[in-house]
Amino acid sequence: MPAPPTGPRFGPTARRHALRAEIDAFYAARMACDIDTFTRYFTPDARFFVVGNPVLNANSGLRIGREDIGTHLRTVHASNSYRDFAIRSLVAEADAVAVWWRVHITARSTGRSGLFDSFDQMRLRNGQIAELSQFYDTGAFAMMVGRLTPPPAL
Repeated sequence: MPAPPTGPRFGPTARRHALRAEIDAFYAARMACDIDTFTRYFTPDARFFVVGNPVLNANSGLRIGREDIGTHLRTVHASNSYRDFAIRSLVAEADAVAVWWRVHITARSTGRSGLFDSFDQMRLRNGQIAELSQFYDTGAFAMMVGRLTPPPAL
């Protein structure tokens, strides 16, 4: 009978650390507008849905496939400057991943900045993102870019 392996095991803690490293790299590529790296995380037929009202936020809507997702990333970076981000929380179970992240954005059109909490819900297939739904305050974003008038101060 062969001796049992003596090296490190890839247990739950190691898997969590590996997932966190991949999530950090994914969001770093997103922030840097590294289209090639960012889109490689998606399946070829992936669906990326930004939840929101397209009247308030032209970036809302569904993108299908790596090319469409890459075009979306290029478009949002052309109109906004992404200054910094932080992963606030990460939860994963089976093929589902949920990420709460905070990002500081400046709109190029108005020069206004905002700090936005975003929630991304992902479904993985064979280690890649098959579906990503993004939720954030599109009303506050619309005010930042000048598409919606802020209410008068209370």
